[in-house]
Amino acid sequence: MKKWFSILNYLAVCICILCLRNGVEVKAASEKVMGVVQTGDSTDSVAIAWERMDYAFGYQVEYCENDSFSGGAYGVKSVAATAQSVRISGLSAGKSYYIRVWMLDETGNRQAVSDKLEAVTAPEGVVENLVQTNGKDSSTLCCSWDRSVGANAYRLDWITHDYSTKTWGVWTIQPMEDINTWQLPAKQDTGYAIHIFKGLKSADGYVAYADQFAEVFLYPVPSKVTKVQMLVSGIHRFWPEEGSVRFGWNPSIGAEGYEYVVYGYHGKKLFSGTTKEYRNVWVQHEKLTNDQFMKIKVRAYNTVDGKRRYGEWSEECYFAKCLRNVRILKKEGGLRIAWSKTKGAKNYTVYASVKQNSGYKKLGTTSKNRYQIKKVNGRKLVRGKVYYFKVIANKKVGKKRYSSDQSWYFSRIY
Repeated sequence: MKKWFSILNYLAVCICILCLRNGVEVKAASEKVMGVVQTGDSTDSVAIAWERMDYAFGYQVEYCENDSFSGGAYGVKSVAATAQSVRISGLSAGKSYYIRVWMLDETGNRQAVSDKLEAVTAPEGVVENLVQTNGKDSSTLCCSWDRSVGANAYRLDWITHDYSTKTWGVWTIQPMEDINTWQLPAKQDTGYAIHIFKGLKSADGYVAYADQFAEVFLYPVPSKVTKVQMLVSGIHRFWPEEGSVRFGWNPSIGAEGYEYVVYGYHGKKLFSGTTKEYRNVWVQHEKLTNDQFMKIKVRAYNTVDGKRRYGEWSEECYFAKCLRNVRILKKEGGLRIAWSKTKGAKNYTVYASVKQNSGYKKLGTTSKNRYQIKKVNGRKLVRGKVYYFKVIANKKVGKKRYSSDQSWYFSRIY
């Protein structure tokens, strides 16, 4: 009896061992390959990685354009047990592929498989029609582009340019969803260089971006023009009454060009124009006459989405050309200089010198249109000597004083 009991115990132990052994094998066969992710991409390949399985004797990676793993673009790659990654090449750009990883046993049979993974290749080309656009207000700088076929995500890389310090910032990388507009805060002294990459995003959130990018520079609203001044009127040294004046002003940050408006002494608009220059701006017009004080104001502009954006107007700059009909005659033991009055002038100042281009000293100021001269620089006039004169019209606006063009002189032999 005891003998049979011992035999039964031995058989039970053996059965338990076999059951345990079979249980381990069933468990191993039912486990999944875990941690399958996409780790890289190009226009014709994807890189895949997964977690290592201790009892794997190798791996087999299936890929296909459809999730049934049949039909077009189906392929299989075998990987050694010591590897947990693979790059699959020979694919098409801007496409989704479905991946699954099998664990192989010692006989090369498939024993466990991963869940399906959608992997994506990078699209080719760049987004089209990337342009700066006008935002709802001046607090933002905006850009837009055409949505690309085959792309469902974009990446915006941007860097600031500080006009005041003439320095660049650091690049910021901004992933984006499937949109075709973007905006950044507007600062009057700051522009943005923008690079847009199109991309393809998988269901698991991996995005493959194109290597090439479209580029645009977002210009700020131009800054206010400052220090507008008249440089010279007429055609220098020859025709003071020519309808021409040269102006200059400080450049505006972000300016593509400048618009100016000229008004007469009565405050009515005479004409307007545009220019790309700011250093030596020749303005020519028949209404730039020598008989009045005029004023000019300037504002900068740039063009966004086919429309001009303007900065603030400059302060008004009053100016007058060389006086008209300046005459120097011998009169009453000296010289009398006379001229036609300038509309809008408060008074006139007469200067004299014995040299053509230097040494001019003030003789006096008058509200009349003539002035008697008996001495120049404190000395009596000398017969046969050449004297040089300038007559300047003066105007006061608030606390500012303005003068007519001082570059012209008139000479006379006494």
